[in-house]
Amino acid sequence: MRFSLLFKLLAVFNLATGGNFYFNTVIFCSLVFFGHVAFYRIYSDIYKGHKLKLLLVCFFLPSLVLYTSCTHKDGLTFLGIGIAGFSFYTFLAGSKPVNYKHLLFFLLGMAIVFLLRNYVLIALVPAMAIAVLAKMFPLKKNVVFVVGYAIFFLLFFLSGYTDSFVNMPAAVVKRKADFVLLGEASTNIAMNELYPTIKSFARNAPQAVNHFLFRPYLWEFSRPAVLLTAIELFFYQVIIVTFIFFRKKNGNSANNFNLFGYALFLNMMLIIGYTIPNIGAIVRYRSIFWIFILCPLVCNTYWKRLWHLRKNSPGNQGL
Repeated sequence: MRFSLLFKLLAVFNLATGGNFYFNTVIFCSLVFFGHVAFYRIYSDIYKGHKLKLLLVCFFLPSLVLYTSCTHKDGLTFLGIGIAGFSFYTFLAGSKPVNYKHLLFFLLGMAIVFLLRNYVLIALVPAMAIAVLAKMFPLKKNVVFVVGYAIFFLLFFLSGYTDSFVNMPAAVVKRKADFVLLGEASTNIAMNELYPTIKSFARNAPQAVNHFLFRPYLWEFSRPAVLLTAIELFFYQVIIVTFIFFRKKNGNSANNFNLFGYALFLNMMLIIGYTIPNIGAIVRYRSIFWIFILCPLVCNTYWKRLWHLRKNSPGNQGL
């Protein structure tokens, strides 16, 4: 269905463009652009004095721009998450009353995600539930996040004792097997065997995190395209480490929408890390989720303090 929907969308474009590839791409990118706009509006409302930083993150992340510019499912999935996310933020913020238009756009965004990448919906729902609980218990956000994840992990593995379609551990194992059946590729990486048991998932968790957050390594492949991807990932890792050491104490990193973004990023990190044995696919699938981490981290890092430390270091005092 997901390919059929994409082909039918292109057929509609063809009515206006006569089948011109470049015009079709322009129309497609114009639609996906609203996803970027949605995230910029969300985060610019949360961080009102950081427009330039947010412009760079929301519109100029290399892998995000690359994989959402192609006429493929990634761009439409990003658009669906953006549409649903904007409506969801309106509800979480409470600054405007939620009306039928917001509900309609929310359902539209969720439908796009479901029809094109249904496993993303499985990651979205728990993340939204955690954000709603954090809104209901604003003084216990950390507890809500931890307890909420504990409950969802428990439900995840309890579903493994059923023989129905809700057997989530078996579904993850099957998805991994489906990727293996696609055949060997030039950027394939070794993965441990995964079984639908708590022990197997726990044993493979470090590898899953490593595949999502650290691969490809800078020295892993000599191909220019993969090397550029590794350099981009290295800069993201630098931002994460810088945030850890230079975090603003009075920042807004625990905003309810940020909690939703952190949970969604964590969910997708595990799903992608457990199931995908190919670097190219990992880079493409995770490209649309970096925005949930980088926007709050960039805006909650004390960059001026970092600059002052560099300026006052012994090696620079004589400059």
